[in-house]
Amino acid sequence: MTETKLKALMHNGHFVDANLLPAGIIPTSFPSIYSLEITMQDLVQNAEDFKDIAYLHFTDAYFENLAQCELVPVRVIVERENP
Repeated sequence: MTETKLKALMHNGHFVDANLLPAGIIPTSFPSIYSLEITMQDLVQNAEDFKDIAYLHFTDAYFENLAQCELVPVRVIVERENP
Protein backbone atom coordinates (compact mmCIF):
# COMPACT_ATOMS: atom_id res chain seq x y z
CA MET A 1 0.00 0.00 0.00
CA THR A 2 1.28 3.46 -0.94
CA GLU A 3 -0.02 6.71 0.50
CA THR A 4 0.44 10.10 -1.16
CA LYS A 5 -0.60 13.47 0.18
CA LEU A 6 -1.98 15.95 -2.34
CA LYS A 7 -4.45 18.83 -2.54
CA ALA A 8 -7.86 18.71 -4.18
CA LEU A 9 -9.92 21.61 -5.49
CA MET A 10 -13.14 21.81 -3.48
CA HIS A 11 -16.18 24.00 -2.90
CA ASN A 12 -18.55 23.50 0.05
CA GLY A 13 -17.16 20.02 0.74
CA HIS A 14 -17.46 18.78 -2.85
CA PHE A 15 -14.75 18.07 -5.39
CA VAL A 16 -14.81 20.57 -8.26
CA ASP A 17 -14.07 19.95 -11.94
CA ALA A 18 -11.39 22.56 -12.65
CA ASN A 19 -11.89 22.17 -16.40
CA LEU A 20 -15.50 23.34 -16.13
CA LEU A 21 -14.88 26.45 -14.02
CA PRO A 22 -15.70 28.79 -16.94
CA ALA A 23 -19.22 27.28 -16.93
CA GLY A 24 -19.63 27.25 -13.15
CA ILE A 25 -18.67 25.37 -10.03
CA ILE A 26 -19.54 21.84 -11.10
CA PRO A 27 -19.26 19.04 -8.52
CA THR A 28 -17.51 15.86 -9.63
CA SER A 29 -16.59 12.49 -8.16
CA PHE A 30 -13.16 12.68 -9.83
CA PRO A 31 -11.12 15.42 -8.11
CA SER A 32 -8.73 17.88 -9.70
CA ILE A 33 -5.57 17.16 -7.71
CA TYR A 34 -2.40 19.16 -7.18
CA SER A 35 0.86 18.85 -5.29
CA LEU A 36 0.97 20.01 -1.67
CA GLU A 37 3.11 22.99 -2.65
CA ILE A 38 0.48 24.51 -4.95
CA THR A 39 -1.54 27.46 -3.63
CA MET A 40 -4.68 29.14 -4.92
CA GLN A 41 -2.51 32.06 -6.04
CA ASP A 42 -0.40 29.59 -8.06
CA LEU A 43 -3.54 28.35 -9.84
CA VAL A 44 -4.54 31.92 -10.70
CA GLN A 45 -1.03 32.79 -11.91
CA ASN A 46 -0.76 29.61 -13.99
CA ALA A 47 -4.09 30.34 -15.68
CA GLU A 48 -3.02 33.91 -16.43
CA ASP A 49 0.33 32.72 -17.81
CA PHE A 50 -1.23 30.03 -20.02
CA LYS A 51 -3.88 32.46 -21.24
CA ASP A 52 -1.13 34.72 -22.53
CA ILE A 53 1.10 31.96 -23.94
CA ALA A 54 -1.32 29.45 -25.43
CA TYR A 55 -4.25 31.74 -26.20
CA LEU A 56 -6.42 29.61 -23.91
CA HIS A 57 -9.80 31.05 -23.08
CA PHE A 58 -9.82 31.72 -19.34
CA THR A 59 -12.87 33.91 -18.84
CA ASP A 60 -13.64 36.22 -15.95
CA ALA A 61 -16.10 33.53 -14.82
CA TYR A 62 -13.22 31.06 -14.53
CA PHE A 63 -11.35 33.35 -12.14
CA GLU A 64 -14.51 34.28 -10.20
CA ASN A 65 -15.44 30.63 -9.72
CA LEU A 66 -11.88 29.64 -8.83
CA ALA A 67 -11.86 32.34 -6.14
CA GLN A 68 -14.84 30.62 -4.47
CA CYS A 69 -12.99 27.31 -4.24
CA GLU A 70 -10.24 26.10 -1.95
CA LEU A 71 -7.39 23.61 -2.08
CA VAL A 72 -7.88 20.98 0.59
CA PRO A 73 -5.25 18.43 1.66
CA VAL A 74 -6.24 14.85 0.79
CA ARG A 75 -4.59 11.45 1.06
CA VAL A 76 -4.55 9.06 -1.87
CA ILE A 77 -4.01 5.43 -0.95
CA VAL A 78 -2.99 2.98 -3.65
CA GLU A 79 -3.78 -0.61 -2.78
CA ARG A 80 -2.39 -3.32 -4.99
CA GLU A 81 -3.82 -6.83 -4.92
CA ASN A 82 -0.75 -8.27 -6.65
CA PRO A 83 2.45 -6.47 -5.57
